[in-house]
Amino acid sequence: HCLGNLLLLSQIYQCARPARSTAGKAAPGHRHVLNGIARFARVMGAGRTRIFPVSTNQGELKFLYTNGVVVSGEHKSSVSRRGFPVDRVWAEYVGGPRVDARLVKSIAEADIVIVAPGSIYSSLLPILQVPEVAEALRRNRRALKILGANFWVQQGETDLSIRDLAKEFFVSDLIEAYDKNVSGSTAGLFSLVLSTNLKNLPAGVIQSYALEGKVPIYLDKDRVEALGFEPLAAEIHSHERLEKGKVFQHDPARFSRTVHTLVFMKKALGRLVPAGAPRGRSAARSAPRRARDWPPAPDRARSLHMCDYMEEVEALLAAMTIRSKKLLRLLPDIFWNNRDILLDHLKYLRGIRVVPRDRWLRSTVWDRILAYFDPDDSTLHCRSDLLEGDRDRLREDLLIGLGESLLGNYALRKSLRPLRQKSETIGKIFEITLRPRDELRAFLSLDKIKEYLELSRMRAADGRPDVYRLVINSDDSFTPPGLNFGLFYSWYLNNSFGGVIEYETSLLKIATSDLIPKLTMDQERQRKLIDFFRRDIFRH
Repeated sequence: HCLGNLLLLSQIYQCARPARSTAGKAAPGHRHVLNGIARFARVMGAGRTRIFPVSTNQGELKFLYTNGVVVSGEHKSSVSRRGFPVDRVWAEYVGGPRVDARLVKSIAEADIVIVAPGSIYSSLLPILQVPEVAEALRRNRRALKILGANFWVQQGETDLSIRDLAKEFFVSDLIEAYDKNVSGSTAGLFSLVLSTNLKNLPAGVIQSYALEGKVPIYLDKDRVEALGFEPLAAEIHSHERLEKGKVFQHDPARFSRTVHTLVFMKKALGRLVPAGAPRGRSAARSAPRRARDWPPAPDRARSLHMCDYMEEVEALLAAMTIRSKKLLRLLPDIFWNNRDILLDHLKYLRGIRVVPRDRWLRSTVWDRILAYFDPDDSTLHCRSDLLEGDRDRLREDLLIGLGESLLGNYALRKSLRPLRQKSETIGKIFEITLRPRDELRAFLSLDKIKEYLELSRMRAADGRPDVYRLVINSDDSFTPPGLNFGLFYSWYLNNSFGGVIEYETSLLKIATSDLIPKLTMDQERQRKLIDFFRRDIFRH
């Protein structure tokens, strides 16, 4: 796949070369993309007008998980194990999707349409979310429309079911993913679901795949029928690969023969459900759901072509004081792999200063993080030995510091004093006095900072709206709100970072009980905090 993508991209840029020589680093245009794909398709033997992109404008995938986190990019979804199922997916295009008219025409006039087995969230659903494609498919009411079901779950996409985190993913879950993510639901997209027969699959093969984190996607016929679709189980896997290599994969010839058989049945017997008339419960849902505004309109901050985004990142980094060559090499890589970082997130950071270990004055009693944002000089301070250690640890600490910088100089004063009752010390009071609005230099407004502090369990003092306090019991430790903000920022971008946040958000997986209201309250606070970061920090 990687080699094919590189070869395909090279053909597109070959076609765009004359235009790029006069337009600098301009991205390939509509005609360049189409001609590049046509050239590559001809070399591969597919023909010049057989393969089309769903859009010639650059698009970026967004994945919304059921815990409320949104991540950007197919790569990010594959490596970010959120521990929660994908709720929705959509693509944001630079300037909106641009579809070639020949693709729309071929779909509208096709005799057979197969929504092929593949990565449902990262490959298939975004195609059907493009209005021109879905409308052309629905207009075609004579074609045989087939959904080819996947054999195995895919890590990061179909390994968890929305209905039950402990349940396996079934074919009906695939259908419901289309129903939830495509405007107008599944009406008119397909009527027949083609799956393989898993009854004779050897237990040893299932065990071997389980070691790779893969389990079969079983056909639950009754539920598929209740959703209004015709389920069909057929032996469309390769017997030869199964017997010789213990590999369970689709067989192109068997799949093709099955489709030809279905075409014959449709013509000769008329026994298939018409494509535009799903039965059962889905019939009541066949009208487009206007209440769902999905996918959402892209934020202006995310409307840049990826190359333009990286150019602006590099310009902002060049304007900072960063003397470490290692950091200058690493930072662009961090931004490339974390596209959710907005350019505005860098506007309150003047540079990164590497501090020798023997001059490091920050206490490590409460945390072992070796990078932090200093609001006095608007600089991220990084301990020198951090640069010599594990690279993931370096990335994590840098992102924590970057997150802290978004609060800027919000705190005019901080204090930690003992809380006494008579002569006994029963705890501590952590207090922050907020900087006046006209002196604030931060990514967030003063009102948003107050909202965040309240989500961090701090409370405004009576009669003093600029003072926030947190009571700490006895000798308990605590995470100051600035550090907690950095940890949450780092965790949101990559949940393998900020481990304490991953521990706290795991509460969202626990079933609540009326017997213990505290659990429900903690879950609600975690959801609001995630929503705050998604909406106000990363602007999704």
